[in-house]
Amino acid sequence: MRSYSFLLVALVATTSACTASAETIEQAITHAVQNHPSIRASQAAADAAYQTIIEEKSAYYPTVSADASFGRVYSNNTTTRGLSVSRGIGYGWVGEGSGNISQTLYNWGATKNGVQSAAYRYDSANALSKSQGLSIALQAAQSYLQLLRARMLLDKATVNDAQMADYYTRIEAAFNNGGADESQLSRAQDLVSLAKNSILQYESDLQIAQANYKESVGRLPKSDVADPSIATAVLPKTIEEAAQLALMINPQVQSLEADIMALASDADRESVNTLPVLNAELSALKRDQKDLIGGEAEDVRGLVTANWNYSIGGAQAAAQDRAVFQREQARHDYEALKRLIERDVEVAWVSYNLARARKNNEIERLEAAEKTLETYQEQYEGGQQTLLDVMSVINTRFFAEQDYLNIFYEEMSAVYNLKSVIGLPLAENKVANNDEG
Repeated sequence: MRSYSFLLVALVATTSACTASAETIEQAITHAVQNHPSIRASQAAADAAYQTIIEEKSAYYPTVSADASFGRVYSNNTTTRGLSVSRGIGYGWVGEGSGNISQTLYNWGATKNGVQSAAYRYDSANALSKSQGLSIALQAAQSYLQLLRARMLLDKATVNDAQMADYYTRIEAAFNNGGADESQLSRAQDLVSLAKNSILQYESDLQIAQANYKESVGRLPKSDVADPSIATAVLPKTIEEAAQLALMINPQVQSLEADIMALASDADRESVNTLPVLNAELSALKRDQKDLIGGEAEDVRGLVTANWNYSIGGAQAAAQDRAVFQREQARHDYEALKRLIERDVEVAWVSYNLARARKNNEIERLEAAEKTLETYQEQYEGGQQTLLDVMSVINTRFFAEQDYLNIFYEEMSAVYNLKSVIGLPLAENKVANNDEG
């Protein structure tokens, strides 16, 4: 079997995609991950979750409150009726101010559990943001390959259409001169029509690929696109290793693990909601008004208070049970997710290896088509084959080339899909500095 390196050389030679200034797939992925609104939304959700940590931690510190009021007062009470000589009422201006400092002394670990729950939910939100990033990165990679495939095949179809048109013209001339029959001309016309349909198909594929690229990356490529190298070295060696690695690093798994820990902290927090809470309070009140309506007053207090609330209707017990059931739900969801991840890894692994095997078969098929075409061209020169025979073999070679390119990019897509399912990054971090956005 001849080396298939000549195939790659031929493919590169017929397209302008592989240039030094081409936008790489890593740059496309990086731009998509840095700018896609769904990723920014997920990161905003993580930032919001972080603020909840600060909110929960504030319970470790005292709270301060202050009130002030000023206005006109009308009073009719025992004081005014005892001092007033007319109608038993009093009028006057009043000014009042109060301040309060309260500090929780002991609440049975409710604050600690609240902080832990918020921290775990922040971890979960970050993991979900990473998962969204992987999803968008995969979309960008697939749209890049789809665009590259459509451009490559359109170029090949255009060359094939020109060859079919040229051979049809030659067969038509032979027919007019009596050197070919009508069936040969009809067959040649059929091959020309197939070639034109291929162009129409790949023009449509290119438009669809551009639409997908714009959605995932946010813009069309600034320059041409180039064939990426298939980075298979980072892939696990066996399907078992791939599944095990996915359960360790897949961000969806990490998110649910954090959710379970958060719900466990919630359950611990709710378990003490029927116990009293001890607080320290320091308060001061000062009121200034006429003696007729109560006179001046000052009140300063330093207290330790115990606050206890119990719902006779069972609200607190229901909250405890709800937290327990939510934790159990998360655990079952976690087990279900692990099954899905293992299934997705196995499917992606099989798809990747199938594409590799099919590509080798398509290489052999394309080599055979190339060899057959060379033989037919030589035999035509020797009068052993007709123009239609050569034309048919050129058409066969085109479809073999088409199928090879399809499986070539399918294998690349399978690599990125497998990496995404496992949770491996699809682009190197260093690319971010090279992308001008």
